[in-house]
Amino acid sequence: YLKQEVIADSLNVIFVIFLYGQFGLIGVGLGMCLEFIVFSFYIFFYVKKHYNFSFFKSTRDIIFTSLLFSIIALIISILSIDEILKRVALSSLLLSVLIYSIRNLSKSIDLISFLKKKLNL
Repeated sequence: YLKQEVIADSLNVIFVIFLYGQFGLIGVGLGMCLEFIVFSFYIFFYVKKHYNFSFFKSTRDIIFTSLLFSIIALIISILSIDEILKRVALSSLLLSVLIYSIRNLSKSIDLISFLKKKLNL
């Protein structure tokens, strides 16, 4: 997997240099995130091609929903609005993520009995 790592590291350097010039330290973080996303798609298609890999539908839904929540959080944090409104919006988004996660987890296991067992209630 040396070839994939060299490609990822090269993309990381290119993205970070370009975005650092545009956005400063935030650009470094954006560049690393962008490289991670591009590299993840590359690895997914590489593994799919060579090993006939595919995600379960539920896993795909969780990945895309997580990506959507992340993009919304990034947009909220970049907006030039009052700091209190940002915090309220990000807190609401976090609450939505928690509710979504609990609902998906409850589909897999009986969450109440699991927590009672773990907490010895």
